[in-house]
Formats: sequence, C-alpha cells, structure tokens
Amino acid sequence: AHRVETVFSTNMSESSAGAIGAMQFMPCTWVGWGHPTCRGLGKGDISESELKDPAVIARYGGYGTDGDGDGIPDPWNNHDAIISAAKYLAANGAASGKIEKALFQYNNSQQYVDEVLAFANDYVEGGTQVVSAEGSVWPSPQATIVTSGFKMRWGKQHAGVGIAAPGD
Repeated sequence: AHRVETVFSTNMSESSAGAIGAMQFMPCTWVGWGHPTCRGLGKGDISESELKDPAVIARYGGYGTDGDGDGIPDPWNNHDAIISAAKYLAANGAASGKIEKALFQYNNSQQYVDEVLAFANDYVEGGTQVVSAEGSVWPSPQATIVTSGFKMRWGKQHAGVGIAAPGD
C-alpha cells in the first residue's frame, strides 16, 4: 500500500480528497471519527498539533500510532504511518486473513486493491526491487524477517523477508 499511496514517500502531497502523509490517511481516520469536526470524507478541521497528539487520538478513537517510539504519532513519519496502516488494515479484516476486504476499506476502489496486490505479488516473486534515495535495494539477500508489534502476518519467505501474497 505504501508503494501505491505515495511511491514510498516520494510524493506526500495532500490528495484531492484531503488525505495526508506517508500512507495518505484521512485526518479523521488518523485522529478518530469522534472528533467534533469529522464528517463527509473525513478531512475535518484538525490542526497539526491535534494530529500528532496521542491523547487526542486516544480520546477520538483514531488509528494514528507512534511507530518509532518518539512519543509523537506523525502521519508524515514513515514508521508511524506504516504501523498505523497495519493497525487499520488488521482492524478491518487483515488480521483474520481478509486482505482484499481490508484494502478495499482503506481505499474504496477495486482498482486500488488490485494494484496493491499486484505490487505485493511482484515483491514476493522477486520481480520488483525498491531502490531508496540512499541507493539501498529492497528486498535484499541480507534482509531479516520483517515483523511488527502486531506479529508477522505473512508466511511466505522471499529473500529473507517475511512477506507473502494473499492466501499464503
């Protein structure tokens, strides 16, 4: 999803719908739909200080998470946004193996789901590599198993990285 949303954070401009950050969260999904300004598509009238306040997120039931341990759940921070996306996807079906359902909930488009799954399959099969700005390549033979605090959800191993195609 990170590849499809922002091409691995190389394009983090706000979407036309108002989605923000590395994983293109709607502000109301990040902070929580209980926020008094949340309605419609979920742009809301949420200040940056509220977006990054764990107490505000807890109060309104959002998915924003501090993934790097600095105390700030920041939608523009890759660690925070990716862990938050995993949390959102897990809560919307991925934790029980319903990957397509979860992805459709993340972005209500079958084309989006198909694109994310196609990239995931390419990575699993080794047909696509990611080259970062620093020049490192992923997946690499030296990589270790990728997990999160939510546990590893992908069973198939490729180049030492814990990822898999749907159904594995």
